[in-house]
Amino acid sequence: MSITYVEPNSNQTFNTQPVSFQLVRVLNPLNEHLQINYTLDLQRNRVETAHALKLAMEEYDYKRSLALLKAQVEKIQASVSAQDPFCQSLIKDLEYHYPSEQEYRSSHHNAYMQHHTERGTYFPVSTTSTTRYQNDRQRLQAAHYKSKRS
Repeated sequence: MSITYVEPNSNQTFNTQPVSFQLVRVLNPLNEHLQINYTLDLQRNRVETAHALKLAMEEYDYKRSLALLKAQVEKIQASVSAQDPFCQSLIKDLEYHYPSEQEYRSSHHNAYMQHHTERGTYFPVSTTSTTRYQNDRQRLQAAHYKSKRS
């Protein structure tokens, strides 16, 4: 087996050397083989949340859009990493009640883009999970802006 990786910025392709392996399937796997990796679970929650946000923003029916996000909250709550601070932020963001549908769509569309690209941009105070993508300069700019508004 070998792996091919395409570097997204340059479209350069990298291939690993082939390595042989043996796949063994058993009827009753050991519990240690069924363990869910905590770090991967966090990333799965981020990726699935980005996908749920995309679907919710593409859904024209506001109630169905809300239902998509509620279903994602339930998935996160059932996950291994549900109590992680990042997952708690995702839940808080998805459950936030906006004063209008326009604010709901604007904020969630922005959050979708940030989770999808793992890049920080402007974020409203209602979207806390996206702060993890900000660099120090963006944090300083946001703090400066908030201090001028107060």
